[in-house]
Amino acid sequence: MPIKVNDLPRVDAVVISHNHYDHLDYQSVMDLNRKFSDKGIGWFVGLGTAEWFRSCGITQNVFELNWWESKNFKDIDFIFTPSQHWCSRSLLDR
Repeated sequence: MPIKVNDLPRVDAVVISHNHYDHLDYQSVMDLNRKFSDKGIGWFVGLGTAEWFRSCGITQNVFELNWWESKNFKDIDFIFTPSQHWCSRSLLDR
């Protein structure tokens, strides 16, 4: 990692573009949540990814959005726009 989570300034929101291991790293997510959950960090994830967060014990401020859906969080509009890319965390979940 280019920077350790403990060295980051305050993080209010994280956008997860897709669930590949290089974009959704368990330890990084857990470290970010540990450091910033008391400050109300928001997690913005695509369809099907909120369950992964729940399985990690993260249930607060996880917003699962479909294309063109939006959520206002801390006075910022997060809008999920379409892209073409495949998602997979294993051989059987494409």
